Amino acid sequence: MKDLNSYASKLQPIYSIMLMEKSGAETIKYDSGKDSGMPDTGTTDYPGFYYSLEDALHAMHENICDIRECVYDYGYVLRHLPGMYGNLAGSSDRIYFKWDEARKGYYEADEPELMKMLEL
Repeated sequence: MKDLNSYASKLQPIYSIMLMEKSGAETIKYDSGKDSGMPDTGTTDYPGFYYSLEDALHAMHENICDIRECVYDYGYVLRHLPGMYGNLAGSSDRIYFKWDEARKGYYEADEPELMKMLEL
């Protein structure tokens, strides 16, 4: 059997972009009013990925291809290794972003505590 950690160390990561309508700081409420305990991100989109972190950050900062679409005010750059669920050997990292209207781009922000519970 191959050593999975050795195999994983040879894989090239990708940096995917995930966009969200809402921050995830509040929880989803059921119609009954009961709290689900899960972060409310509203509508989400995954417009693409890059092979370098620098390119992914540039896409967020510059709103490449108008990825905001006047809908998505929050987002992530997610680091994944190829494979099922993209997290082989537990190698997922993420950077949280918030839309900055003055700069017309997404910029790094503090991740809401509720969002930290999710494995993206």
